[in-house]
Amino acid sequence: MRSLIRELIRRPRANAPSYRLPLLASAVVSLLSGCGEDSGSGPTDNGPIDIEPPTADYRMVELPGGTQGVAHDINDQGQIVGQDNGLGVIPCAASTTESCAHAVLWTVNEEGQVIDTKDLGAVGGDESFSLASGINNLGQVVGWTFFGVNSNFTRPFVWTADSGMELLDLPMGGFNGDAQAINDDGQVVGVDGNLDCGSAVVWNVALDGTVSDPQDIGTLGGEFACPSAINRPGNFVGRVFQDAQTSDGFLWAAGNVVTIPDASEVNDSNDEDELVGRTKSDEPFLWRAETGVQLLADGGRAWDINNRGQVVGTSGSRAVIWQDGEMQVLPAPALGFIARAINDEGMIVGSSGSVEPRTAILWVPN
Repeated sequence: MRSLIRELIRRPRANAPSYRLPLLASAVVSLLSGCGEDSGSGPTDNGPIDIEPPTADYRMVELPGGTQGVAHDINDQGQIVGQDNGLGVIPCAASTTESCAHAVLWTVNEEGQVIDTKDLGAVGGDESFSLASGINNLGQVVGWTFFGVNSNFTRPFVWTADSGMELLDLPMGGFNGDAQAINDDGQVVGVDGNLDCGSAVVWNVALDGTVSDPQDIGTLGGEFACPSAINRPGNFVGRVFQDAQTSDGFLWAAGNVVTIPDASEVNDSNDEDELVGRTKSDEPFLWRAETGVQLLADGGRAWDINNRGQVVGTSGSRAVIWQDGEMQVLPAPALGFIARAINDEGMIVGSSGSVEPRTAILWVPN
């Protein structure tokens, strides 16, 4: 394990940001506000001093769809994947009032204009559900689909422009599972189990779409594992449940598991093994091997980090980006917006909220 840690430790990037400075500055200002003459009533009579984070230099774009829109990932070519119900016209088998939410692929140009939208379908047919959770720079998409109409079984899939949606086999012929993410080498991480958790699984997808047999990684020492992302070196992250309520964030690298101190989940890793997620105290964090856990805000969740070290997530019911050493608020007409992923060009995707009706959202840097 010590050798693994030594392998993970890398020289910090020349411009690696530190997000502790804004939090420290806020504390210093609050302390200084109480200095000076004693009025006899104490320095807190006027209430705490709140420093409003600056607004990021971005513009917001609503992606076309219906009432179940959410964007989960974006690659460097401007291809966005997620889920929506506004592209089909056939009602769900379980509903006569709205069409089923399917995996969706949106394509935008450098200006953020939508130039193509595809309904990727579902193995169970138009009257069934599917969701796309990850896309790599080759345009290969992964996610899950219900196996049939009124089916309770979910199956992982890979979608390519040439072959369409194809199911991924599960170890031991299992019936439930999903695929969470795919890297540029075609390595897919997912799970054999229910509700994004179970036994971690890795597949390899070739350029021609050929898929290897599934590799069962197991539950990583816990009751069940919930992988969430995989980077270019093939290391993956997520959380491991020790029981029904207690989870630990982890990094899996070269067959070894590194538990991240005080982390309840790790949501993403860039190619430098810089990790982001949420602590057991519901605080967003950034983790580097050489510096450990760095808190980004008093509350919220860090969802994604790109190879430039930009982090996106939520704080105080707002979609935010951490960049240039500070937290910045993404423009949105209301609270509740969620920033889920950021590509290396700085484009961000997410949704207008976590409950319906909601819209898939894109933020484009100005």
